[in-house]
Formats: sequence, C-alpha cells, structure tokens
Amino acid sequence: MSDIADCSIELDSSEEDTEETLTLVEDIEGNVTGDINAMTETVGKATGDINAMTETVGKATDTINAMTETVGELIRSIKNMNLKMERSQRDMNMRAYQGEDELHRICTQLDTFNLGQGPKHRHRHKTPEQPKEQPSGSGNPHGHTRHYAWDGW
Repeated sequence: MSDIADCSIELDSSEEDTEETLTLVEDIEGNVTGDINAMTETVGKATGDINAMTETVGKATDTINAMTETVGELIRSIKNMNLKMERSQRDMNMRAYQGEDELHRICTQLDTFNLGQGPKHRHRHKTPEQPKEQPSGSGNPHGHTRHYAWDGW
C-alpha cells in the first residue's frame, strides 16, 4: 500500500507541473484503489472462509444433537429394559415361591394320605429315585405302555 503521507504536492502555475501533479495523483489513486480492491478481495475470501466454517460448525452441531438424541433414546430403552427385567424377575420369584408353597402343600397332603405309613422324611431339592415300573396294562386308561409308582423323595 502506498504511503500517502509521503506525497506532498506543490502547486505551480506551470502547465508541465500541473500535468506531473495530475499523473502523480492518478498513480496514487490507482495504487490506493488497487490496495482497496486487494483488501476487499481478502475480506471477501475471509468472509467465505468464515461462512464455510460456520456451516461446518452448524453441521457438527446438528450431528452432535442427533447423537445426543440417539444416546437419550438408548438410555430410555435401557431403563425400560431394566424395569421389564426387574418386573419379570419379581414375577418369576413370586411364581417360584407359589410353586414351592404348592409343592409343599401337595407333599403334606400325600403324607397325610400315605395309607397309614406316616409321613416320610423329605429333602427338598433332592433328585427323586428312579421310579419303579408297574406291569403294563394295570390301570392304563390311555393305552400307555408303562406306568410308574411314586415312592417319595
């Protein structure tokens, strides 16, 4: 950029000096105009760069927002699954307790009706012995080939 402070123009009445002065002023004006155009172009490029960066930041923000929403949905899904699993676990525990109570009730009834032999000592969670096979055809209303007699735990 040209330095305008260094340009001092003395006005003479001579035509040659006036022409030189005009040429000098035109040169200065051209230099200043060139500098202004160069700065305008630089500012335009910088503005374009800033706009591109703003667009990139906007896209990144949209992506982050979408990811945040997705993570939120995942968290909600996991919480729902945990609640369902807790409910299922409670239901299964309740059914197991009810089943155990029902089994105990049935065993107590069997002990009561054990043909006068008295109650047998029971071990819960012990595997039953192999049932004894009854002769085929005895008390076989459905045509099964084998019946087993239960003799306790």
